[in-house]
Amino acid sequence: MVSSATMLSLSEPSNDFSILILAIFWYLWTFTNPKKGTTMVAALPPGPRGVPILGSIPFLGTNLHKSFSELAHRYGPIYKLWLGEKLCVVITSPSLAKQVVRDQDSVLSNRDAPIAALVASYGGIDIAWSPSGSHWRNMLKIFVREMLSNSSLDFWFNAVLSMLWGSTFDSQRVSTTSGRLVAKFRAGTGKIMEILGKPNVSEFFPVLARFDFQGFEREIKLVLVDVARIFDSVIDARVKMGTGDSDEAHKPEVMKKVQEELSDIVGINNIVEESHLPKLLFLDTVMKETLRLHTALPLLVPRSPNQSCIVGEYTIPEGTKLLLNVWAMHRESKVWDNPSEFRPEKFLGDHNKWDYTGNNFQYLPFESGQRIVGENR
Repeated sequence: MVSSATMLSLSEPSNDFSILILAIFWYLWTFTNPKKGTTMVAALPPGPRGVPILGSIPFLGTNLHKSFSELAHRYGPIYKLWLGEKLCVVITSPSLAKQVVRDQDSVLSNRDAPIAALVASYGGIDIAWSPSGSHWRNMLKIFVREMLSNSSLDFWFNAVLSMLWGSTFDSQRVSTTSGRLVAKFRAGTGKIMEILGKPNVSEFFPVLARFDFQGFEREIKLVLVDVARIFDSVIDARVKMGTGDSDEAHKPEVMKKVQEELSDIVGINNIVEESHLPKLLFLDTVMKETLRLHTALPLLVPRSPNQSCIVGEYTIPEGTKLLLNVWAMHRESKVWDNPSEFRPEKFLGDHNKWDYTGNNFQYLPFESGQRIVGENR
């Protein structure tokens, strides 16, 4: 006969097991089920781990948009990577781009200005780099009123042509002085764009910014002095009185069609007027295809959320550098036939579907949202 002591000793393991099961259920109920009135914090996007201190910097090439496109094939349309101490999130999906530039534009409209841009814009106070707010809105109103009126656009169009061809668009001769100015201006603006496009170690390690190890800040200040002198000389004269090979140059049949259209609609030796533009349909397709393949800013202007937000079910912390890789989106084979080939015919048919104001998130040559100035005209 089994004694009571023996029975008690046999039941102890069973009691311990029951307590363990209850503890597991309590833990799962407490920590995996959100309480009423609380929300679960979304995880950060996936991405490469990188190496200590440097992050993913050693593994990226000089053409960041191409390196980022390759990473998207591995980690998906939204992913994170560390560039030194800076958290960066890259998006290559039109649907996610819509969340950034349209659905949450008020949260994600601030700019993450690199040091070179801050120097070039005298502290980030211009319309491109200043934070969204009253100062930016006032500048936008002035810009739209004073710069985007038809008379102002005509003036600046003629001013640019004057710099490129001499005194006026109708001039048949290019002066030597103007030629030198054009060469200096091209060299200066080209150098600024080159510096803006280079990875700057001071961006990834802010503690090193004051040392300017790569000399970018010092170099861009010198370039700005030269560019300012050029503008001063052009303005004084007025008061007193490209990147890469052209695609159409390698497509003579495209150039011929453009020339024929201009001849038929505008006429030989006549100047293109704004009223002609709606009729120049093939020229419009050539412009759109050129901007698709050669977007001026392949990653657009970096954004930075003014507070943590959710994009594509992932958390984007405040202060993150957010990049839209439109270079990759414009080469998405699911959207574009033969995406690497220059074929303006892609845009024939529905001209309103592919505009320049970012209404179609598969085509964003000039971004979208409140920071695209042309849309506020």
